[in-house]
Order: sequence, then C-alpha cells, then structure tokens
Amino acid sequence: MFNMKINLSGFKCNACVKLAKSVIEKINGVKSAEVDISGNTLITSERNIPIEEIKNALSNTDFRVI
Repeated sequence: MFNMKINLSGFKCNACVKLAKSVIEKINGVKSAEVDISGNTLITSERNIPIEEIKNALSNTDFRVI
C-alpha cells in the first residue's frame, strides 16, 4: 500500500469535502481518501498515484492541489 499526503484548496463547506473525497476515491487504485475542511488529504492506494492524475481527476471541480 502507498500513502500520499497532499493539500487541496477550494473548500467552502462539508459538502465540498465529501465531493473531493468521492472524486479522489474513483481514481483507479485508490483505496481511500481522508479529506478535512482545511484541505489536508491522505490518500491510501494500491499503487503510486502521480500528482497529475489527481489534478486531472479534480479538474472539473473548484478544488486544486496546492
């Protein structure tokens, strides 16, 4: 298993947190994502997920990797 910590921006409410978690967890190989309202994110995956893949998954949202 791989663990990756990233920071996201663009959250305004808990619905934003849930949406970001949902989008990230749809990435192939991601087992779970823990996201808080501050944008702190821990991703647990079966493989090393390139940051560009995460950015691409979030591209249709207001959230950005910082």
